[in-house]
Amino acid sequence: MIWFNELRRLYPTRSLIPFARIGGMDDVACFDASVKTDDPVVHYVHAYASAGWEDYGNVKNFEEWLRLETERYTDWNEDDGVYPD
Repeated sequence: MIWFNELRRLYPTRSLIPFARIGGMDDVACFDASVKTDDPVVHYVHAYASAGWEDYGNVKNFEEWLRLETERYTDWNEDDGVYPD
């Protein structure tokens, strides 16, 4: 709820539903609740960026996001313990 409330405060014109922190401390994976679909796009949001600049990419759905994050985690575990960007 903390990230939900913070993103609502920072970007009041957006309907972001955060579900995971990623990468840096202020990077969050979110769904856009304003888009009605059974297979929502996952948006990468950099909190505290100026409105209009916060969305720095997306993937087509949760399944794709989970696959990519699983690969990144596997790479991190197999390498030197430094989480890849």
